Amino acid sequence: MKDINQITLTGCVGKAPAYVDKVKYPNWIKFSLAVSDSYKDKSGEWQNTTEWFECKTNFDWQAKAIEKSVDKGTRLTVTGSIKQGKA
Repeated sequence: MKDINQITLTGCVGKAPAYVDKVKYPNWIKFSLAVSDSYKDKSGEWQNTTEWFECKTNFDWQAKAIEKSVDKGTRLTVTGSIKQGKA
């Protein structure tokens, strides 16, 4: 069976989308996405956690749509593959 590398995230955009290098990579746009979760700890208190993800796309039509309609604070759902950076 083939492995599947797919993730779906829903959260709020932390930094406004920006092109990586519009001259060298005209279709690459990136933004950060904050995904929050809450849970009850052992003492019954609610705890909140936030995980940050750096999202990138290199598809021209996606980059144009993101540039036009996404800003800091926009609630967004993204689907794609995940790659772990070097520690």
